[in-house]
Amino acid sequence: MKISGALSGYYFMVLILAGIFIIICIFLIRHMVLDFRRKRRGLHQFFTCHGKERWGPQIKVKEWQRTAIRHLIAQRDTLDNDTWQMKNRRNNLAEMEQVESKKLSALETSRPNSKVDADIQKSMFNDFEITRSRAKLEDLRNRIQQKDTLIRSMEQARQRVNKCLKAYSKGENPRLPVLNYIRGLFFDLH
Repeated sequence: MKISGALSGYYFMVLILAGIFIIICIFLIRHMVLDFRRKRRGLHQFFTCHGKERWGPQIKVKEWQRTAIRHLIAQRDTLDNDTWQMKNRRNNLAEMEQVESKKLSALETSRPNSKVDADIQKSMFNDFEITRSRAKLEDLRNRIQQKDTLIRSMEQARQRVNKCLKAYSKGENPRLPVLNYIRGLFFDLH
């Protein structure tokens, strides 16, 4: 079969896309058949919050859920303690920043006075103290920003833990992230 010049470049691309589509369909069908066989054997599905998929008898699934709930409660308590400590450290750094900014403003107001007095050593020391104070202030601001990002990520982790706990306490399985679910279509996530 001969194809005209305009379509000849797309012929192989269409074949490749058709092959990829067929492979995806085969894996989807394989996954559905495996699920059907497991359900016929009386196995139930269990998703962990970390995205893993397990199959087992009903008693085993209930035990996995209880273990997951205990683990999540411990994780939530640890996150609460760590977040509290991180917030305290951040507040301490903010207080240090306020003290340092007051010190810097006092140094900058005394700067013109030292130049008027024509005391070279005092003005050089004052300039040194100002640059040191600015560097310290910049370092404190960077550390506060790092603490803020850590606190935000810990609070997001706590929200995920709470969402998983709600799902487990209702007897449901938490929803998998889409990427893990797609990966689960091709591989068993044990």
